[in-house]
Amino acid sequence: MRHQPSKSTGFTLVEVLVIAPIVILAIGAFVAILVSVVGEVLVTRNATSQTNDIHSALDQIEQDVKLSLEFPVTTGSLPSPQGRNNNFTGTSAFTSADSNTLVLQTAATNSDGIMYYANQPNPCPEVDIYDYPDVVYNRVFTISNMYFIKDNALWKRTYVPTYNLDVTSPNQSTLCSDSSPRERNTCSPGYTASRCQTQDTKLIENVTALSTAFFATGDSTTNVGAGNSATATTVEVSITGSTKSAGEPITTTLKRRMSRLDQANPTSTTSRWTTWANGGGTGQLQNSWTHYGTPFATPGYIKTSGGVVFLKGLLRGGTTTSGTIVAKLPAGYRPNSIVTVPVTARTLSGTNGPAVVQILTNGDVTIWYVPSHSDPWVSLDGISFLLDGEYPMTQLALQNNWQPFSGRYLRSGLDGMGRVNIRGQIAPGTTTTNTVISQLPTAQYPGKYYHLMGGAPSNTYIYYGLDASGNFISRGVSTSWLAIESMVYPSSFNGWTEWPPGGGSNQLKNGWTNYGSTYPSAGYTKAADGVVMLKGLIGGGSTTQSSVIANLPAGYRPKERQIFDSVSNGGFARLDVWPTGEVVVNAVSSNVWLSLSDIKFVAEQ
Repeated sequence: MRHQPSKSTGFTLVEVLVIAPIVILAIGAFVAILVSVVGEVLVTRNATSQTNDIHSALDQIEQDVKLSLEFPVTTGSLPSPQGRNNNFTGTSAFTSADSNTLVLQTAATNSDGIMYYANQPNPCPEVDIYDYPDVVYNRVFTISNMYFIKDNALWKRTYVPTYNLDVTSPNQSTLCSDSSPRERNTCSPGYTASRCQTQDTKLIENVTALSTAFFATGDSTTNVGAGNSATATTVEVSITGSTKSAGEPITTTLKRRMSRLDQANPTSTTSRWTTWANGGGTGQLQNSWTHYGTPFATPGYIKTSGGVVFLKGLLRGGTTTSGTIVAKLPAGYRPNSIVTVPVTARTLSGTNGPAVVQILTNGDVTIWYVPSHSDPWVSLDGISFLLDGEYPMTQLALQNNWQPFSGRYLRSGLDGMGRVNIRGQIAPGTTTTNTVISQLPTAQYPGKYYHLMGGAPSNTYIYYGLDASGNFISRGVSTSWLAIESMVYPSSFNGWTEWPPGGGSNQLKNGWTNYGSTYPSAGYTKAADGVVMLKGLIGGGSTTQSSVIANLPAGYRPKERQIFDSVSNGGFARLDVWPTGEVVVNAVSSNVWLSLSDIKFVAEQ
């Protein structure tokens, strides 16, 4: 029997050399596919995670937006270390125009609900505030929430103003409450200042941009701009996140439009008017001054949510000695420095002329240079001043030998609505026409040349210019001092409604037309705190008494007739605004030009 050798079933060397590379390539391809799939899964997962994180951040912002009372233009200076500068640990204000920043103003709350200031204007009740209707018309105690980007993360900071709960000895910071607000002051992590009750909240990491657009209404498509945020009810917030996953960049941008809830009283931050009744007692008109009567404005005062105190009212029949007290403002409504304001009064001949009202730091409202007519009257309409204890004012450098009068420097500051408030009483240096007196900071330039009325002694009128570059300009009138109290919007503001010439329902009437492109065209606006302002230099129209210049629409009107001083071709002028909306000529001697600028009041209807 022959033995047959078995046939080999393995690979020959040649076969191995051929097959091995194929196997290796196949495995490599499989691994590459696996890595690719895993990478794509990681990228997708991280992109989804980033999207979810941004949505969560937008949810948090939307919660605060819904509860906000306003979108302020600025917070004003903040206590260190809660300001924006120095790596978000200084004192600088957060503003809507800051890059990657959103500022919200919200009512502070505790277990009783919304918190209110004491005596602004009503006293605190001895029972629950909801059993005392008037207190819910007091000014609301508000906090600020600021969203900002720091170290590629989105953070939220909360600022709670200083307050006290001692109603037995109230001041302007006293609240009607026996418990502190829920909200607490926050600071950057690691800071232990006395104000730092807890640290800022980090909402999301890997954020490269936070941008905003502001709209007057929820369905509006016109962005009013960050400089006009206080006029908006709706904000569109966009967040961009950027990171890498599996070596691939992931960038996600999401935006969402958010609106404030309808915040009617009692959550309004602007309190109701407090009136001064006749009588001479506490909280009443003094030294025989009384309300002039219908149809003129009832004397009173109010503080707006923008941080500005307004006065109104036509007074008659009292003592006219300069320095006479006609009324008194309570704590919380008083300026930090003396305010001297030009107003309109009856002259000895019975016509209209200039006088001065001065408001002292103790709250005394005093009159100066009101003639001792047999039936004198003086208007408080349009007097306003920024509470610089709440919003800072900057001292301005004086030029060409102008000096502060009795230490009352020229100062300016932005209120919570972004308006430029100017205050000062200065002694003249060079008064030659077109001499520069001082200059506003760049961000406060008005963009046009304004003609503004100033206060002066002894029944004299004086006016000055404020040009497009923020220069205060002498108009050649020389007196022993010039008093300034004015309010203008900066050039960045675009919320004006214009009155073109033509005589129609929303046009200039009776021959009035805009004076020229160098000067502001005629128009009006209303801020979120209810303040209506006019602007414009006009000419060529009728100066007949009671001629209508233009009409204000419903919602932009005073409840009663108000009287304002102005300047016409270098002379004194009086303009009235009626509750029907007409802006009316009353004592205008020339139609060469007439200034509507700085006429301002709180709308009541």
